[in-house]
Amino acid sequence: MGLTSNSASTTTGLMYTTTGTLTNTTATAIKTAGAMGVKNYLTGIQYQNTGATASTIIILSGATVLLTLNAPATMAMPAVMDFLTPLQTTPATALNVNCGTTGANILFNAQGYQAT
Repeated sequence: MGLTSNSASTTTGLMYTTTGTLTNTTATAIKTAGAMGVKNYLTGIQYQNTGATASTIIILSGATVLLTLNAPATMAMPAVMDFLTPLQTTPATALNVNCGTTGANILFNAQGYQAT
């Protein structure tokens, strides 16, 4: 899977958006690790499994699971989640995502920011 990330600077930190397709169990960076003391914050995601294989979506701080979500097979509509209290990584750690199974085809979008 390849995720594409865009960034913009604001007064709260470096904001980012990421989009891509999840198809296997390999962890992929939503946002790479920041500098020493900088955390990644996840404020929202949207996902839709268009494949015939049900799966899960796993959000990780490095290799530590932060959240696991169900992704049923052939979803008719995307799931939309906004985190009023953002999920956060430990400092200087990548924010990662992966599927719980291979064979799924999950369209994935994420939004967040980096800050101390």
